[in-house]
Amino acid sequence: MDDAGLVGLVNSSGRWVVEPEYRYFYAAFGGYALGRSETGYVAVSLLDGSVAFESQVYISSAFEQGLTLDPTGDYLSTVMITAEALEESVSQFISWDGTVLAEGRQVYAMDDEGDGAADVILVHLDGETDLYRPDGTLLRQIDLSAGSMSLISSETAVVMNNVQADDGSWVMDLFLLDVESGAEFRDFDRPYSYASGLWYAVDNYSQNSFSARRFEASYRDADGNYHWDLLDERGTVLLEDIQSYRGGDVYAVLDDGQYALQRLDGTILYRHAADEPAAGEICVLPPNTQE
Repeated sequence: MDDAGLVGLVNSSGRWVVEPEYRYFYAAFGGYALGRSETGYVAVSLLDGSVAFESQVYISSAFEQGLTLDPTGDYLSTVMITAEALEESVSQFISWDGTVLAEGRQVYAMDDEGDGAADVILVHLDGETDLYRPDGTLLRQIDLSAGSMSLISSETAVVMNNVQADDGSWVMDLFLLDVESGAEFRDFDRPYSYASGLWYAVDNYSQNSFSARRFEASYRDADGNYHWDLLDERGTVLLEDIQSYRGGDVYAVLDDGQYALQRLDGTILYRHAADEPAAGEICVLPPNTQE
């Protein structure tokens, strides 16, 4: 920060990469720092400090092929967004030269590997989600008027839709969707009724995340008890009765009624002995911790 309160960026050697000319920086994506200038928002190259893109609209993320812009505002400021403004807002995925590639109420770019290259663009509209290639080509439209979707990789989505059964009751139709072909997979070993996708964050200060290619799914047994399993994008169960969520490669599970820590390959690292006092809970801390 300089005497005027403007900030820049230095590297680990103490050399200025970006001169202190900005109000703040809030994210880094694929070699670009996203920040707020005196006149708008910028994507600044970390290679030479040059401004690669300027916008009057908040820049949510930057990728090799383009940027996501969100007109609903500056997330670091206490700006109140009115219902009217939110209804009229249009988010965009835009190329570096300013060409609009995709737009809708909400726009997200998915980076499978966390390497700065977008793999698929999600555009949320009323009642549906459109999936685009990063060049703006429409890949697939998914009807979500009676349900929701979690994209667990650029190739696979978990879709949940409420459908009416033969007896007139409403049930959840849960299936895996092949994004490219449109093929649907429902041949699960258990009657799963709810699922959620997993994402692994690259850093804590931005939305730059990559897919885990796994998801968690819930079912109800004959006694009415709910269970959660961890599955891969082919629908194969990796771990049963998981008790912790988003735990990296180690999860807390229930194994024969006892709390245990288990790797994805099935290895039990720890099991609470049956003759020991009952444990209340096992909690798996984030992967970057030592416990």
